[in-house]
Amino acid sequence: INAPTLAYLMEQYPNLKLLSLENVEMDENHCRVLGDYSRPDLEIILIMCKLTSAGGSALAKILGRNQGPTELQGCFIDYSVIVDGLHGNSRLKSLTPINSGSPEDINREVLAIAGTLKENKSLVVFDLSYCLLSEQTWDTVCDSLKTHPTLQYLSLRQYHSTLTGIRPLGVGPLTLAVLKSRIQALVDMLKVNMSIHTICLPNCYYLEYELLRGPIIPYLETNRLRSRVRAIQKTRPIEYRAKVLG
Repeated sequence: INAPTLAYLMEQYPNLKLLSLENVEMDENHCRVLGDYSRPDLEIILIMCKLTSAGGSALAKILGRNQGPTELQGCFIDYSVIVDGLHGNSRLKSLTPINSGSPEDINREVLAIAGTLKENKSLVVFDLSYCLLSEQTWDTVCDSLKTHPTLQYLSLRQYHSTLTGIRPLGVGPLTLAVLKSRIQALVDMLKVNMSIHTICLPNCYYLEYELLRGPIIPYLETNRLRSRVRAIQKTRPIEYRAKVLG
C-alpha cells in the first residue's frame, strides 16, 4: 500500500478504530500519513514492517508529538533512531524490538531505548523476546524500569524470528552466578516498580525456581493486586478497610 492510498483510506473511514499494517515497506510519507490521521481513539499497529532510514526519522518525530502507532511489533528499523520520540511519549503502548543486525547493533539499540524509558509515560508491554541481551543490557533495562509508571508486562525470553516461525536464540548455557546476578537485578527493579505484574523469562531460569519463588513472585503478586487495594481504599469506609487490609 502506498502513502496516497493509505491517506485515501483514512479519509474514507473517519470512524476507524483499529488500523493494523503487517509486512509493509514504509517510508517517511507513510509515517506522515499515520501522524496526520492519528486520533486518541484510533489504535495503529505496525507488525514486521520495514522502515527506510528516512521513515525511521519521520516516525521518531510523530512519536514525539504523541501521534502515530500505538504498537510496534518486530518492525525492521534502527531503534536507536526512534528513541527521541519515546521521551515523554504517552501514546505508544507496546514495543517489541527485533534483533535485526549483529549483537553489537542490538546492544546499541536496546541501550538507547532503555535510556529513554525513565521519561516514557505510556508503555504497557515491553517485549525483548527477540533481542539477545548481554549482561550490560540486562542490567541497564532493569535499572531503567525502576520508575516506569505504566509498564505491566515485561518479556525477556530469547527467541529468533524466522519465516517458518520462532526458535530460541543461539545462546550458551548461563552459569548459576549469572542467573543469580540477573535475578537480583530483577529483584532490585521490583523493589521500586509498582506496576509490572508479569515477567516472562527464558526456560533456563525456571530450573532455578527457588530463586524466582523467593524474591520475584511475591513482588509480582503484590503489583497484580495493587489495583484492587487502591479500589478498596477509594470506595470503602475506613472501618471496612481496616478489617479487610489489617
